[in-house]
Amino acid sequence: MTRVLLITAGGTPQLVTETLYALLKPAQGAAWVPDRIILATTSEGETLYFEGKTNRITSLPLLGSDGRLMALYQTLGREGEYVEPEIRVAQLPGGEKINDVRSDTEVSAYAEMLLATVRQLTDDSGTELHLSIAGGRKTMSFIAGQVMSLCGRANDAMSHCLI
Repeated sequence: MTRVLLITAGGTPQLVTETLYALLKPAQGAAWVPDRIILATTSEGETLYFEGKTNRITSLPLLGSDGRLMALYQTLGREGEYVEPEIRVAQLPGGEKINDVRSDTEVSAYAEMLLATVRQLTDDSGTELHLSIAGGRKTMSFIAGQVMSLCGRANDAMSHCLI
């Protein structure tokens, strides 16, 4: 069974590490170790995760061999289980990546991308999906919850992590 962690992600990259910390080092029970990680975000989020900065936000890079996510795995002694997250950014009808989720067009593009992603994952009986709705705008989290209510299966999970 392939475990897939899908995270709605915005301008707080620490939400990714906090979610993974909660799954890899749970207060009780066994760790849930993802085989694949997908960050559903915007073009601004994509830039932030790779470069650690945008026009509005500055942080340490999340991704890459020297990013904060790898540092988390190393701290937990799980560097052998590290997987580099995939980035999914919704696109407008003309193919341009959305920069934010504020307009009706951006919201629709994000919803369509997330629905297609979750549908693809849940159509595969060989996957177990864990969807974290903690990151991104509230609109992104709401859409994710609705998509999961339509497509989620008994072995899938949805969570929210507070920083």
